[in-house]
Amino acid sequence: MKKFAFAITLLILMVSCKKEHKEKTEAHAQKFETEQVVRDASNIASCKDKDCPDIDLVYTRVKEDSNFGQRINQNNEKELIQILHLAEDQPLAQSVDQALDEFVEEYFKFKKIDSLTHTSYEAQIEQSIKSQNDKTLVFKTSYYIYTGGAHGYGAVLFSNYDAQTGKLLQKKDLIDDLPSFKDFVEEKFRLQYQIPETANINSKGFFFDDDQFVLPENIAVTDKEVILVYNPYEVASYAEGQLRFVFPKESVEKWLKY
Repeated sequence: MKKFAFAITLLILMVSCKKEHKEKTEAHAQKFETEQVVRDASNIASCKDKDCPDIDLVYTRVKEDSNFGQRINQNNEKELIQILHLAEDQPLAQSVDQALDEFVEEYFKFKKIDSLTHTSYEAQIEQSIKSQNDKTLVFKTSYYIYTGGAHGYGAVLFSNYDAQTGKLLQKKDLIDDLPSFKDFVEEKFRLQYQIPETANINSKGFFFDDDQFVLPENIAVTDKEVILVYNPYEVASYAEGQLRFVFPKESVEKWLKY
């Protein structure tokens, strides 16, 4: 009789746990609901009836006001603020709107110094969700900033978040045995750019620090693939543009934690 009662209790616990897990999964799925926020010169008070920079900012926010949403939104805003930050001797803005105001003010300062210049500042930032599942949420941010000179600077940034906690995931969180994975990518890099195994990694004009291959700053782990992007100046000249490698997820599965 005791064994029967124990079995019934165990069955009830299993059903309860499954129900609780389902509820948690559904709750987290709801936290992926997002909205697009649009900002341009018309949103900035100091730009009214003035010659303003060309600004086009579209970014993504998690709508739910929870620890999960706040964690992602706060980190995302920091990234956008960093992109817009021009005055290196000044502290970072506290919000995206403040960062836009400061970007405009830097332009006004520039025009005051050289009122005859035809150069205008430009900030083009577009953000979207690259991948979304029950494990990760991946944001892709493409941007171009121009503040004079021969050309501006454009780049792509990936942000990988834990879908359960909202934690920003670093390379070490996404990839197991980073040295082994780095060796794998270096092999593919050398093959792509025809660099012999015995040759210096910089022999074809790249500029890896200390002649040592490194993984890029930007890695995205999506549903079906792993994307690696070296942005301009990261390991090659601006003229080379982005260096991009895409691996089917199954081909690198043994290194992935997500």
